[in-house]
Amino acid sequence: MPARYTLAEPNPIVELNMRFEFRAEHALRLPDGTEEDRHFHDYLLIVTIERVLDANGFVLENRALDRIVMLHAIAELRGAWLHNIIEQPTMERLAVWVWERLQKPLEGLLSSVSVSEQKEHGATATYRGPRNT
Repeated sequence: MPARYTLAEPNPIVELNMRFEFRAEHALRLPDGTEEDRHFHDYLLIVTIERVLDANGFVLENRALDRIVMLHAIAELRGAWLHNIIEQPTMERLAVWVWERLQKPLEGLLSSVSVSEQKEHGATATYRGPRNT
């Protein structure tokens, strides 16, 4: 039997991305002062965490990350009228809101949060946390 491969990097830092989908409704105020009609989007949320692999080879076990994101973000967003959660709920503001909800339960592992309106615009908003100024 061939020898098992041993990682050359003793303490690799690895990113883990997990995707979540939810459907929610909004009606944004546009830059020209008009307001959109109330409508739904199917959103894609990507949560990225990062750290040195643990003794079992995980950044964080997938089921644990799934539970945290579902409990602290998706449960409130799914099917929601987003204006009840955040003022002017753009993709950009949703990314910041999700970051703020996940920062504490993910204990400093959070690397980025990305939100896109699936199939509509091809745009994605990514937030990487507060900048040191």
